[in-house]
This record gives sequence, C-alpha cells and structure tokens, in this order.
Amino acid sequence: HYAYSSRSYTSRTAVFRFYARRFGAVLFSYYATWVVMLVFSYVACFTSACITNDHQLDPWYAVSRGVLSLLMLQSFEPTEPYFPNGPAWTISTMGLLWLLYPALQRGLKGPFARRPGAVAAAAWAATQLPVLMCFLAPRPASEGPDAPW
Repeated sequence: HYAYSSRSYTSRTAVFRFYARRFGAVLFSYYATWVVMLVFSYVACFTSACITNDHQLDPWYAVSRGVLSLLMLQSFEPTEPYFPNGPAWTISTMGLLWLLYPALQRGLKGPFARRPGAVAAAAWAATQLPVLMCFLAPRPASEGPDAPW
C-alpha cells in the first residue's frame, strides 16, 4: 500500500497502467514456468512416474488443474494441489489483490493516515479469528474429548 499510496486511481487510464505494471512484471515468467511444468508433468506421466497417493493420476483431473493454473485460478480450488508450481500459486493469490487494489485504495488511505496502529491491530485480530473459531467450535457428540483435531 505504501508504494502506491501517493497515486490516484480515479481514471481508467491510471487503473490500466497499474494493472500493466503489476501483471506485466510477472506474466511472462508465470506462463514460461507454466509451460515448463506442463512439459515436466507430461514427461513424468509418460514415463509412468505420475503417481500420487498410491494411484495413477486421472488425466481429466490433471487437465482441469492445468486449466485452473492457466487462468491463474488454482489458489481458489484448495482441495488438493496438483500443479507443482508453488510460485504460480502465490502469484494467483496476489492477482486477486492486484485486481482489487485500485478500488480499495481510497478506503485504505483514510484509516492508515489517521491511525496506522489501530488498523494494524484490527488486521492482526482478523487473522486470528479463524484460529479462535476452530478452538471454540463445539465438537460433535460422536467424538470424545480426546479425539484428535
């Protein structure tokens, strides 16, 4: 936020320039590594090394995960990571924030300028909320008090 706080994204041209700078800096390397991992995965499956959890990987499963990764959406399907490209997953999570930043920037300017400590404390508390919900949630009656999480 601090790197772009002095800029205003009120016009379409300014927003387009922001997107071009953010996405333009990573898209070539993102898709270059996507192609490398696609070739690597194909070679691995062709040599019968495409084994996960003691069973061979379903080709349609692999194709669907490859398409999600191509569209930078693999971070929104969290059941089982298939596409072995960790940096691409990270960039896909950042992509949503980059898309939202011009719209959120005006809302972020005010609180950070007036009370940066309060905003940081609220952000920290928000990150702890899921952990508290897990520990405070009642357990089903079928599980005993000694059941593992």
